[in-house]
Amino acid sequence: MPFPNRFPATSWVWRRFTSPFARRIYLAVVILAFAVTATARVRTYVLTRRIHAVLNGLQRLQIDQSTGDELLRTVPYLVRGQRDRTEGSRTVRTYSLAISNESDWLLLTRLAYALRGDWLPPLRPYTGADWLGFRYLRFRAEVILLDGKVSNIGFGIAPEWVAPRQFGEILAVESFHGFWSSYRRPIDVTSSDDESPQDRIAGGNEPRRLGPSGSKDSLQVSYAFDAPADLTSRAFQVNLSCFWGLLGCRSAGQIAPLAWQDKQAIDAAAVARLKSAEPCPDRIPAGRVRYLLDLDLDLLLLEVTNTRTERINEEGRDLDEHYSDDRVVENLRGNSQRTWNSVRCREWIPSPSDPGHMIFNPARNMLLRPGDRELMFTNLDIDSCAAVPGTPSALSVVRGAVPAPKRAEDELLPRMLL
Repeated sequence: MPFPNRFPATSWVWRRFTSPFARRIYLAVVILAFAVTATARVRTYVLTRRIHAVLNGLQRLQIDQSTGDELLRTVPYLVRGQRDRTEGSRTVRTYSLAISNESDWLLLTRLAYALRGDWLPPLRPYTGADWLGFRYLRFRAEVILLDGKVSNIGFGIAPEWVAPRQFGEILAVESFHGFWSSYRRPIDVTSSDDESPQDRIAGGNEPRRLGPSGSKDSLQVSYAFDAPADLTSRAFQVNLSCFWGLLGCRSAGQIAPLAWQDKQAIDAAAVARLKSAEPCPDRIPAGRVRYLLDLDLDLLLLEVTNTRTERINEEGRDLDEHYSDDRVVENLRGNSQRTWNSVRCREWIPSPSDPGHMIFNPARNMLLRPGDRELMFTNLDIDSCAAVPGTPSALSVVRGAVPAPKRAEDELLPRMLL
């Protein structure tokens, strides 16, 4: 028996869904979807071209050397701040810009929450928009002039809308002279910061989730005003094709591959240094004295007066712990009045490559004897090398280090205000 006679209902449905009229509808849907996705991707591509033009200009600027006229000739789309301000006898002027499809994205957000319900969860429109190539993109850049010369450069790229906006940035880059705080609060100094004081890269490269409630790991790059140009230029080399490509942006390393490679290289070098025969070379205290300015930092030259070993129980294990009593020979920085008795160093420190993983503290291998001297950095959250051997070369480096200029834009705010 023929199939249409055996299954008449199925045959009728098949004829309707394969009729010329139905095929014209299918074609129209495909053409409409192609038109929508092509329009969204072309619009985003145009935005990325404008962003690259700005980054190419920012990359050519030199801190403390490029003038305001050079800035306006080199970087397009800049808007001057409403008013200049003064810092003492010096004049501060700001320029900024924002390139974004935020207005279009806010329309989608209002639509998503207006139509939400059991039949349409709030995140479905964002997923559909991502499939069609319509993805949130916001780029911001700021340049600060001090007495007519570039003093600070910063930019950020956000792939999602978050309030405040800077919390949504997957890549943030900013120049600095030296870190300081009027609140004199301690800051975190990682082993990677010590390894590369002129090019500090923090963050991760985990895949992100879509939608306004999604989370991500980001990269924060801080480069010193006197860092080599071939080093700082890598922070401006970004790949924005994922914003208009097929798969979208899923990680910070996808957008800033060179910065991510630099972070991996710095972390690996820090681990290798900590495992070497010289875990705390002279360049470590030199970088701290150079770039850590008016913070709650004390730098002391201590001399060991006595050492002893005591049997202790730590987490159920009996251990021989080494203690030292020290006297202050010289207060090189700060005004510490504390005494240094029963000093011990911790056994484990955070790994530079993975702060959640602990590695053995190399300072445990340096057994001190009476008469030995060491440079002690206090009141900072230092992962490693809080105390370094007080050798003549280390003392010479610390005494000869020239602190970086102090600039208002480099002030660190209290954690409660961030």
